Amino acid sequence: MLDNVLGEPQSGHKAETNHLAAKRSFHFFHFFDLKPFPFTSLLLLPHLNMKITSMYLSLLALTTLMATVPSLVAVEIPWSNDGVAKKKTVSSDKLPVTLTWTGSHNVMKFADKTAHDNCDFTGATEICPQLSDSTCELTGLSEGNTYYYGCSVYGGGHCTGGQQKLTLTVSKPSSGGGGLFDMCF
Repeated sequence: MLDNVLGEPQSGHKAETNHLAAKRSFHFFHFFDLKPFPFTSLLLLPHLNMKITSMYLSLLALTTLMATVPSLVAVEIPWSNDGVAKKKTVSSDKLPVTLTWTGSHNVMKFADKTAHDNCDFTGATEICPQLSDSTCELTGLSEGNTYYYGCSVYGGGHCTGGQQKLTLTVSKPSSGGGGLFDMCF
């Protein structure tokens, strides 16, 4: 005779029905490499399901937070007169942009591309004054625009001699958000 989940003997049609249910149950638990367990153990499942649901909701909340806090993914650009003019495209969801440097530099915003190309500071706007070992946050940037910056220290010598200048283009936000959810799923 076949025992049911509670361990009681079964007979007749009811025994066949319970046997099929136990068999389905066994296949389910075998899939998860678990053994069938007594009926009283089913009382633990709601607690387990609640923990799994809680973990899922926590992950979802964290993903939403990461996707909506752009300052966590801001861009930092080294500001130096290393002989290489920098060109950078930044997604508008990655703003603000911060320039960091050692030594003595300033940040000037050129009037236009021609002034930038020629290191002509006539009409340029000072964004950050000359400081040693500092940072400068570029604000007021908007999507679809290109900005031109340079260092005017030593009468523009950092710009002309060391190519300490930057062409910064702000693009549309990247698709997908780049959050934890997109990385995991």
